[in-house]
Amino acid sequence: MAERPGYAGSRVDALSTVVKSIGRSEPATIVDLANRTDLSMDTLAKTLQNGVETGLLTPTAKHDDKAYALTTLGRKAL
Repeated sequence: MAERPGYAGSRVDALSTVVKSIGRSEPATIVDLANRTDLSMDTLAKTLQNGVETGLLTPTAKHDDKAYALTTLGRKAL
């Protein structure tokens, strides 16, 4: 099944928003990102997973909470 062009575009926009937000303050927890973006928790969770799968984000920890940081590739994407 082919992806709808609008859907793919919104996923790219969400990933771009998350990468830029993490780039401002690394690492960032999902709560940090929810507070800084207008993304729903569902969209944010899917976007973070997509970012890890594409190599832009890496899971890490922040004060014992699960967080995300940019990879070298993610920093280049900024």
